[in-house]
Amino acid sequence: MKQSYYGRYFERKLTVKLDQRQHLFWYVTLNASTKSLPDWFINVVTEKTEILEYIGYSGLVDILVEYDLGRLHVLKCLALIECQVDEVLMNSTTRRIQNEPVFESLIDLYVERVYGLEDLCIGELPPGSLCNLQLLNVRTCSHLVDALLQSNLLLRLQNLEILHCEQVEDARGTKMEHVFRFEELEGQQTVLTKLREITLCNLVSLERIWIGYPPIGAFCNLNSLAIRGCNKLKYLLAFGATISFSQLELLWVDDCSDLKSLFSPTLGQESKVVIPKLKEMYSSSLPELSGFFSCLYQEATTQLHCPSLEHLYVYGCPKLSNLAASDFPQQERSPSQ
Repeated sequence: MKQSYYGRYFERKLTVKLDQRQHLFWYVTLNASTKSLPDWFINVVTEKTEILEYIGYSGLVDILVEYDLGRLHVLKCLALIECQVDEVLMNSTTRRIQNEPVFESLIDLYVERVYGLEDLCIGELPPGSLCNLQLLNVRTCSHLVDALLQSNLLLRLQNLEILHCEQVEDARGTKMEHVFRFEELEGQQTVLTKLREITLCNLVSLERIWIGYPPIGAFCNLNSLAIRGCNKLKYLLAFGATISFSQLELLWVDDCSDLKSLFSPTLGQESKVVIPKLKEMYSSSLPELSGFFSCLYQEATTQLHCPSLEHLYVYGCPKLSNLAASDFPQQERSPSQ
């Protein structure tokens, strides 16, 4: 079968890609705190900076302090590369210079090889903080624990569209068990309604993509989900009353040794689940995968229907033997091997 566009998904290395028009912007690279900068430089340069890189800064205490000192109100792209932090990137529990929204203009946030980083944020950020963030790219931060995005941060990322989280292969020190934590959300709070793309790679301690119950509307615009090398995952997604994945077009799963099913229905799940826009499903090197759905009761069965499917690729899934052609009409197939 000819390899499709999405079939080359993981062949493209995730890199920090700044805007091609960056020469039109104020672009600054630092390896020390804005506290060390003279007032004239802050007034003339950092206050107007739209792209800022911290590279090799070993004393990064709190990026919120950097925001206040540098008056980074118009910053659109922030990259932290090979820096050292004291466990937390944003700590709103300590007294800040101001209590106004932070990074309200930020669109892209890149965090790569930030040593010592355990949590992106603790405490509650002021309302309006990170309200325009569209892309979050976290790479090779091996000290992350628990969940990447806790409830306090999810509430601020209302415009997040793209999430990439990647570790180096065989990153045994990683302790991050979940990507999203919904447990502390209350009532009718909405989150992740604009999220379109999730890429997770080599998260060796990842047990679930989320913990808790996603609120109504979460993942309603998710278009692509690509996962590789997450060996503790038992299943990917849970269908229920609040989740439909009606916009999902790409599902890519590769090299997840413990994965038993792609979907886990919840109590009261219908016998047929439809993902209306799914165009490509790629399953490779999944030795324990035995079906698309795991059921709560042995006598219960759930069928997956994908009326828009164009490419179905299955390789290295010896236990997946119950593919039904009726579930995948008019698609290209590569048989399980």
